[in-house]
Amino acid sequence: SVDVDIGEASSTHPSLHGGGVDLDVGAATGSHASNGEHIDVDVGTASLPDTAFAATQRLSSEDLALPDLEPVTMSEVGTKLDLARAYMDMGDPDGARNILEEVLAEGSAAQKQEAQRLMESLPG
Repeated sequence: SVDVDIGEASSTHPSLHGGGVDLDVGAATGSHASNGEHIDVDVGTASLPDTAFAATQRLSSEDLALPDLEPVTMSEVGTKLDLARAYMDMGDPDGARNILEEVLAEGSAAQKQEAQRLMESLPG
């Protein structure tokens, strides 16, 4: 828990009594300053759980470890084949070649065969 000593209340601060806070709304807005209206708000006593100040806890290497990365999926390689075709359609054989080399390294047998066929159709 947190203990706060606010000392004596002065006339310039809202009065603190009985666990509540007396807020002078008129002073804040200027609209009710002449009639002296007050709103009494009881905020009670708040207790914070012990975990609220957990900044002192140490993290283990397991807490900081990154999850294992999954291997490249066949759909990702299929997307790379589509991207290589798009590069070819745009007239960028070097971009297509780079992507097709990735497919040759990562793809299934059928994907590698398609990548090889596309690679052979590239100029240069």
